[in-house]
Amino acid sequence: MHIDKYKRGDVYIDARGQEYDKPEAFIVEGLLGFCGCGMPDQCLRYINKCLSHINELRAYDHTDRTKWSVWYPAWVKRGDAFMGAGSCFTWYVLDERGLLEHGGNVPGWLTPLGEELLEDTTEILAGPEYDDQTGTQVA
Repeated sequence: MHIDKYKRGDVYIDARGQEYDKPEAFIVEGLLGFCGCGMPDQCLRYINKCLSHINELRAYDHTDRTKWSVWYPAWVKRGDAFMGAGSCFTWYVLDERGLLEHGGNVPGWLTPLGEELLEDTTEILAGPEYDDQTGTQVA
């Protein structure tokens, strides 16, 4: 995984020197700066889905609003995203964290860091310790 560059021995170490024994905790807390309480597994799954869908935007021409009109309903149809201000808030946070480039309009496109995080979260969520349907840790 790309985040292994932050790994020393059996732990991941963030910029503040905080150690994490699980890659999920490192991503949610160390890279993204969230607290880790609540539903971090579901947040990881949500971030993965958001990054994945934004990555699909590459197929559309940002200057062609007819293409946007195809992509946005697909985003809505997924049913796993807050719509309206919630979507924009998510995109703003991802932009702030350096995972996407704002461009002329949010959500823009993934940065190299966003692409790496998409690959890492996809790999983590495909592991046997996650339920395929819910993305929740089962082990």
